[in-house]
Parts: sequence; C-alpha cells; structure tokens
Amino acid sequence: MSTRTRGTGLFPAISLALTAACDARIEGPPHEPPAGQPSATAAPSSTAEPAPTASTPVQSPPPTADPDPEPEPEPEAEPEPEPEAEPEPEPEPEPEPEPGPQPIPLPDGTLNVMPLGDSITLGVEGGYRNDLFELLVAGGKSIDFVGTQHDSSTKIADKDHEGHPGYTIANARAKIDGWLDAIPTPHIVLVMLGTNDEAWWTTKQPSETRDEMLELTDHLLERLPDSAVIVATIPPQSPANVEPIDRDRGEMAAEFNDHLRADIPAHAAYGTRLFLADVEAVLDLGDLYDGIHPTREAHREIADVFYEALRPLL
Repeated sequence: MSTRTRGTGLFPAISLALTAACDARIEGPPHEPPAGQPSATAAPSSTAEPAPTASTPVQSPPPTADPDPEPEPEPEAEPEPEPEAEPEPEPEPEPEPEPGPQPIPLPDGTLNVMPLGDSITLGVEGGYRNDLFELLVAGGKSIDFVGTQHDSSTKIADKDHEGHPGYTIANARAKIDGWLDAIPTPHIVLVMLGTNDEAWWTTKQPSETRDEMLELTDHLLERLPDSAVIVATIPPQSPANVEPIDRDRGEMAAEFNDHLRADIPAHAAYGTRLFLADVEAVLDLGDLYDGIHPTREAHREIADVFYEALRPLL
C-alpha cells in the first residue's frame, strides 16, 4: 500500500467524525454547570475567576453571614456588694428617776405633826396651827399635833405643840432629844426658829446661825429616819440696831433667810425628806403687829406655805 493511499483514506474519516461531534455538541441539550459555577452562557467578566478544571478541586463557597445577627447579650454585671449596715448604737440606758417625795406611810392612819419653834409657833391663840390643822383635815387627813407644850387659848381642839417663847436655835437643839422622848414619834417636824437669834442681843453672824440650823436639821433627820423635816424661813423684822454685834436686825434676818434658801435645797436629803417653806416670801413689815410677831391674818399665810410644802408627803 502506498503512503498516499493511507493519507487519503484516514484523514477524511477523522475530519468527518470531528465535525459530527461538534454538531452534536451544539444541537444537544444545554449543559448544566455544577453547583456554584457560572452558566456557560453567562457573559464573561473580566473579574470572574476561571472555571475550575478537572485537576483543580472545587472549593465550597464561604458560609453566608446572617444579614442581621442578633447582638450577643452583654454579660450581666456582678451586683455591687451591699455596704455593710452600720450596727445600730445601743440605746442609752434610761436615767433612773430622781427620788422625789413619797407619801409617808401611816400604820394607824393618823399623821403626827410636831410644830417646833419659838413664840411665833405658840402664836396668837394658836397662830398658824389653827389654820394648818383645818387645811389638813379638809384634805381628808387624820391629824395629831404632838409636843410637850399645851396652849389652852388655841382655837382648835388639838392644842399640843413645841413652841417656846424666847428660844434660839441653840436652845432648841439642847432640848430636842428630851422632847422627842416624851411624845409620839412625829412623821413631820415643822421647824421655824431663828427670830430670837437675829432680833435681840447677839454676837453671832447670820452665817453662824445658819450653821446651827443645819446641825439641828441633820440631827432631826438622823434621829427620825422615817420622818420628814420642813424648815421655814423666818418672818421679816423691822429695823433696829442689835448689840453687841452692832448690826440692823432686819438686815440680819434677811441674810439668814438667804442662807436657808441656798443651803436647804443643796442638802442631800432635800426633796425626799427635807423641804423648805419660804414664809418670808409671803409677808412684809405690815404683817407684823410689833415689828417681830405676825398678826392673826398673817398666820393664815404662814399656814398656807407650810401646807404647800408638806402636801407631797400626804
């Protein structure tokens, strides 16, 4: 076989076969591109990546991001620790109530009262004792005035007392124990002494007279532990010079009373067993019939002052 014959018969056949294959490709059904690859008919893009070849592995497209992702919740802030409560201050203890006057116990229901003093306690026809007795009885109390003295001119039926004309504080202090031994124990002692210490002959200053009164008061409180003592200021005195101290008795009486107003309330027993009756505060010189002794009407004023002082004890 010659070379020309081989060429003439083989190449035309191959050419026909290729032509038929091309026609079949064109006329056949469209080729579906693999998922994720562009269609063969799409317009080529200058920026499009070349289609993968058989030797290039197909890469999966990146996951599509959620267009509106929900924001992740912010972590809750740890609660701030509550500040420790300051401990409440312990309440201050309530102050103990200050002791005050207490009613005097009366086993037999009768209040024994000892009027202790000088001629003013004796009084005109019983002096203040008449009015004080009536005030106490009107207040529903059973009263017994006690003392070694008995004044028949007293207006009330109870005529006992311990009023001694001319007596000073020192005179009364010297006799008090004997008087107390001779009478029922008094629940209340009414002391009005000092007039004779200032009105007549004397060498003592009012401060010395005050000291004698405080000593008598302390003795009564010690001798009568279950009783109360009421000390009175003395009535005012008309002016007159007193020998040998060479001082005006009115000034000395007023000075003595000032000492009592200062020192009786300063006493440890004041307000419980010791009290002050300020007689001078309700009287003036017009209430004296002789410049020393109160009138009958003035004695009513004295009775009122004593009653107000002892009423807390009833």
